[in-house]
Amino acid sequence: MEQLFSPIILKHDAISYIAPSWQQLQAAIFALSQEIKQKNQHEKPFDVIVAIASGSFPYAVMLQDFLEVDELLSIGIQTYSGINETGDARFFQEISENIDGKKVLLFDDVTDSGKTMELALEYLETKGVTDVTTATLFHKPHSSYIPDYHVNQTTAWIIFPQDIWESMRILHIRWSEKKVNTTAMKAAFTALGFEKQFVEAFFTSVQTPTK
Repeated sequence: MEQLFSPIILKHDAISYIAPSWQQLQAAIFALSQEIKQKNQHEKPFDVIVAIASGSFPYAVMLQDFLEVDELLSIGIQTYSGINETGDARFFQEISENIDGKKVLLFDDVTDSGKTMELALEYLETKGVTDVTTATLFHKPHSSYIPDYHVNQTTAWIIFPQDIWESMRILHIRWSEKKVNTTAMKAAFTALGFEKQFVEAFFTSVQTPTK
């Protein structure tokens, strides 16, 4: 099941972006849950959802609700170093609970390089998990790993609603280096769907000297 978001093209940036809203992402999670339910209706239900923190956790909570899975755990793996930049995957949070022999749904918000999902699967194997299904909201076609389920495929850079301030900070640096003026930046942030109050507060913060 494929739900497509139209990429946003900005004239001063070679990268295309999508910036889905909470409501759009909730609808995508619901669609994902229904596809998983349909294809697993005659199978044993999942014992636990393992979310790859921290970006996927808000959506893992929604998925847990729609799938009616009792247990939700998380592991922390980080790979991103900037927009369209991935580094080596590294752990910052492991699972302390015993999940040996449990049926696991491993969930992440996006498969980009594929390194995160591959490392997570290797880790779950060391915890005694042999029955793992993988799911993501977004999948990048260049990823080395293809999840069992995903509802969106895109080559665009994804700006999630919980990352708006950080995204504005990174884009402000990126576009400042390209000599993009403040007016054009504000227009770009508006085109990405950022609320005016967030945009104005951000530019106030970057223009106010820190003490």
